[in-house]
Amino acid sequence: MARRRGRLLTLLVPAMLLLSTVPSCVLFPPQDASESLAPVYMLNELDLELDSLVGQKVWCLGVYGDSRFSDLDTGFLVLDYDMLIVDEEMGPHSFAVLDGNMPPPVNNGDEVLVYGEVQYFDQAYDVFTADPTPLITVEDYHVLHTNAETGTWQDSFLDAVAGAVTGLLAPGASVSAQDTPEAAKPSDCDRALIISGGVDDANNRPRYKENIKLKYERLRDLGFDDDQIDVLYNDGADIALDDGSIDTEKATRDNFEDVLDKYADEMEPSCTLAIFVTDHGTGYNPDQGYDGQRPAYPGSFEYEHGKTYPEDEFKIDLRIKVYKRANWTNDHGDTWQIRINRKTNTLELYKREDGKWVYKGKDTDGDGRITEEDTSQDIDGDGNINDLGWDESAIGEWNHADNTYDTDCDGNADVRVRWDGDKYVFERLQDGSWKQMGEDKDGDFDIDKDDGGVDWNLDGDTRDRIGFHEGINLWGRGKDSILWDDEFAQALQELADEGIHIVVEMVQCFGGGFIPNCEGIVEKIVCGSSEETKHFNRLGNDGKYHAIDEQTFINNLNGIDVESWDWAWDRAVKADEEAWKADGGKPKHRNHHTSWERPVIETESLASYEDGEYGLVLILPDDLEGKVYDIEIIFGLQKPRWTGADIIELPEGLDFEEIPGGIRIQSDEPFPIQPLLIRIEGRGGDESLKIRLTDKVHEAIGYVIPRRIEPIPPVAELLDADLDADAQVDWHGSICEGYVRFDLEAWDLTGGDVPVTRVVLLVDDRVVHDSGLIETAHYRDGVLIDVFCGERLNVEMRATNLYGQTITLSRQVTVPTPPVIPPLGVKLLSVSIEVEAESITEGTDCDSTLTIFYE
Repeated sequence: MARRRGRLLTLLVPAMLLLSTVPSCVLFPPQDASESLAPVYMLNELDLELDSLVGQKVWCLGVYGDSRFSDLDTGFLVLDYDMLIVDEEMGPHSFAVLDGNMPPPVNNGDEVLVYGEVQYFDQAYDVFTADPTPLITVEDYHVLHTNAETGTWQDSFLDAVAGAVTGLLAPGASVSAQDTPEAAKPSDCDRALIISGGVDDANNRPRYKENIKLKYERLRDLGFDDDQIDVLYNDGADIALDDGSIDTEKATRDNFEDVLDKYADEMEPSCTLAIFVTDHGTGYNPDQGYDGQRPAYPGSFEYEHGKTYPEDEFKIDLRIKVYKRANWTNDHGDTWQIRINRKTNTLELYKREDGKWVYKGKDTDGDGRITEEDTSQDIDGDGNINDLGWDESAIGEWNHADNTYDTDCDGNADVRVRWDGDKYVFERLQDGSWKQMGEDKDGDFDIDKDDGGVDWNLDGDTRDRIGFHEGINLWGRGKDSILWDDEFAQALQELADEGIHIVVEMVQCFGGGFIPNCEGIVEKIVCGSSEETKHFNRLGNDGKYHAIDEQTFINNLNGIDVESWDWAWDRAVKADEEAWKADGGKPKHRNHHTSWERPVIETESLASYEDGEYGLVLILPDDLEGKVYDIEIIFGLQKPRWTGADIIELPEGLDFEEIPGGIRIQSDEPFPIQPLLIRIEGRGGDESLKIRLTDKVHEAIGYVIPRRIEPIPPVAELLDADLDADAQVDWHGSICEGYVRFDLEAWDLTGGDVPVTRVVLLVDDRVVHDSGLIETAHYRDGVLIDVFCGERLNVEMRATNLYGQTITLSRQVTVPTPPVIPPLGVKLLSVSIEVEAESITEGTDCDSTLTIFYE
């Protein structure tokens, strides 16, 4: 982020419109004011003019955060206390680091004035900061407004929730696994990755180190060895444990890519990678407005699947970049502000009271000077109302800071906001030149809908929409500082393609924006925020802030399977919700938890197990008819995980093949919705079965978890059937024809426990009857088919029960041909006979021959 820093010797203070919200700092007294008054610098001035203020002593007004938010025993002065309890990088021009004679912890969250010398934080402490950061060594302070965060949510929460759940919420508390689901414990091939970026030494919080320790120790309890856990933390500093230390690597993009490359080499298909992301996240919040977030344009995945916002309602708040001298304080800590009402061109006086600027009067005589007499206020606190005051010329000149943004962190600025001498303009780099997207037409230092919005896609209008990416803040600046949602998902996709299962926990701001990118890649992802919201921590009974949801989740986690994550996450969300309510239930502090997992489809499917053999009865619901082409059995998702499998029996028309980490049972046609019995030998599992349904192109539809039943008896003990055929034919003129009646019966031999679910009759391989899906203990029906005399029919009856078992009865039926009986008087036969006789005498002998001819 580029900054324009002036070298002014005069005091510069914020824009009039900003003064109602931004705390401030002080340096030199005004020219015509009492020596008992000192001018006040705003926090944005202190940051923007840091180069000229180093070595000077100033008074600063802001909200105090004590050393509980720092690993270096330093405190903070911030615009808003929420900046210290959310998991988001603190914005530019909005904070200073404190050391020296700081206020006590009881003033944590109070509005205070602090006085001390200004230094560069990174130089004074020899640490890394992503941007130049002011440090004030405090010598004196005043408390202006008490709003201390001294109570804890824990006391009231313990009264609101009973039993073991409350015990989980104290940091480090152990959790009973009673009533937890059967958990899949890690094996030698599984891995865990913890990411905590930290941003820099000004933004890193002790709670992030605590979260890493809690996760690391819990993972070891689950069965992970040290060499199975990788930690990307901060600048790579080791983290001390009671029994040693955690070796970490610097949280950079290169190290993230390296560790995933290592997993690709080490992990076998069907192993599980558990990823835990804690710390800062970046994204766009519409209430907060734009501050350099990476845009997503139409046609991109992020635009099509994430949230988008109308161009004509887009907001960029620039007030923090505008400043002008206008603030002073007296010896009592009373802080005053002078504004110019532009509409009336009148000087007005305000006093800081109870955290607000309260109107106290104006230049009543119109002489261009505002005084104690004009306002009846004792500004310097000396007990008198005299002529102390300022004229308009003493207020000084307006100053306007510019900003450039490298939105995709590729090392090149691509968006900027600049003061053109008259107004702010908002521009984007396109084809090597800067193009204007919007401007502050009404001069209120906001570019918003009143100014016509922002033409992000530079098409000449603001009738379109714009989306934004979300990211994980890492350690560093520039191109190494953020791991984007699309990059994160792409890296995981390469592992998922190898059959590695991935589960992700992400407790940071804007974490929900990663869900659309990770859908279909990971098995489950849980997030402590939505796509456009921040994640808030809660004040614990130790006086420190903790991610209650994150700690509750990890304490309840008993396995690396989806069901274990479901169970732990449900309790995490409940704990955080109760903590939020007990802390006052402010809407802006509520965490909007989000999650996604591959869906589990409700079916009537069943599974038995005996001697290493599963009997899977797959019963698809009606709404999946015609959609399922494959089922996949992934070894690593079974409990306990399988080491392999063999197919023992498949229904007709199905085949199988090996896939990374499992087997796929497939068909050229969609799976029927009738029960299908598949017998599988699963080596290693004996508790449950989890089946993945996929479509024609092998994209996952969802999982089926069959209901466990006793071992399935042989079909002869459960199902019987009968098939009778009766032909009725006759002559019709010269044609002999009729019909055959088939009587079909099927019985559930258990009397109804395993009902008949389908009966089909085929004649010469043609289906002539299909009962459809039924559920009956006794099926009976008759079927008529037309036939001709003398036909030979190959008949097959198939009866299927609830377990997918089938009885097949086969018959060969010959259709008879009846005799023909003619009517009376009808000539049916004609016969002709011809006889010839011949006699031959020879001596006393006489031989005669008789010949008969007929037809």
